[in-house]
Amino acid sequence: MPVFFIPSTAIHGKTVTLIDPLYTHLCKSLRVRTGQSLRIRNEHRQQHTIIIHKISKDSLIGEVQDTLNGPPLEQPTITLVQAILKPDHMAWIIQKSTELGVTSIVPIITERVQSRSAKGSLLHFCERWQRIALEAAQQSERWNIPLILSPQPFIKFLQDLTPTHLHFLLTERAGGNTNSAISLTHPIKADNTIVLATGPEGGWSQEEIQQAKEAGFRKVSLGEKILRSETATLTALVMLQERLKQLSLTTTF
Repeated sequence: MPVFFIPSTAIHGKTVTLIDPLYTHLCKSLRVRTGQSLRIRNEHRQQHTIIIHKISKDSLIGEVQDTLNGPPLEQPTITLVQAILKPDHMAWIIQKSTELGVTSIVPIITERVQSRSAKGSLLHFCERWQRIALEAAQQSERWNIPLILSPQPFIKFLQDLTPTHLHFLLTERAGGNTNSAISLTHPIKADNTIVLATGPEGGWSQEEIQQAKEAGFRKVSLGEKILRSETATLTALVMLQERLKQLSLTTTF
């Protein structure tokens, strides 16, 4: 069973009280019973193993058996700046990038984003994306949940960007450096964030590329292959994590 995230305010001494929506998920979907153990984590990177003592019509009461503090935060962190795609493709990116350890995701509106949604609808999608990130973080047993920021125009994101971070703009071929050739061996400050920006299916406009360059972005590509936006995003994230030594293949026999 996966780990579940709760706010620390749900814990009082050794007693844990779980309410909706987690209560409904545990009782109606997973059909947990009294005497069963659960693992829960909170925003302070603490994991508690609890034993269920009571299940009422609107809450679940458990008792903390042991507590484990999470490992130090992985550094540097990665922010994914993703042009909004079709709903199912965007949901897939949110899920998989969460599994791959991104810290935050910024959905952006670019010149070539085919957005048929009003602002209210985009905010609705943002709530859904945050739920997807929560579920993916629980399933992959992460110690934190990626933050899904509100959708915003790419130019606004560039204007608000902190210029001291490492910024990469993923492009098609276009003479950029290949991702594997980027050197990340120099000292990186503990509070640095790598920003990876991926465009829509139609790619970035020349104006957007120029604006990104002026904001301190470096153009990178994945070589000669032309990949769909969601495929390019996940491929680049895997390569970055490998370069940062946060992801590797290990043999078990």
